[in-house]
Amino acid sequence: MKKIISLMLVGFLSIGFSSCSSDDGNASGTTSKKVREALLASQWEIGSLIINEAGEPNQNLNDVYDDYRFTFSDPNTVTFANASSQETTTFSIPEQASWSYGHLGFHLRFSETGEFAFLGQNWIIQKMVNNQIFLRFIDQDGASGVMILNKI
Repeated sequence: MKKIISLMLVGFLSIGFSSCSSDDGNASGTTSKKVREALLASQWEIGSLIINEAGEPNQNLNDVYDDYRFTFSDPNTVTFANASSQETTTFSIPEQASWSYGHLGFHLRFSETGEFAFLGQNWIIQKMVNNQIFLRFIDQDGASGVMILNKI
């Protein structure tokens, strides 16, 4: 009986480890390659941006970046602009989902000061569905945020 239980336990653990492989992307089937290809194929806008500073009520920042567009290009360059302001920086999407509890990362490298500083977070890609990419972050100070990018 102990042998049967041991074999069942090994079987369940094997299934569990193989289904959590870091190259699988995430539960929605989103992979770094799919996200990268989608970003490079079109312009994007912020459909929703909500942050929560530790101990503060949620802040809806949709109006702040309402008329801005992201344009992604190779090699790992992103321009975020509207009619009167623009910044070009870099982005990265690690191939492996090994950090942040197995989720895919999305890193925007905006300067730490200025009007785009908030966007320079280490975002986690939750999923990509149709023409939207769902992102979130949680920092060490307890702040968190959710951003939805819409394909234009």
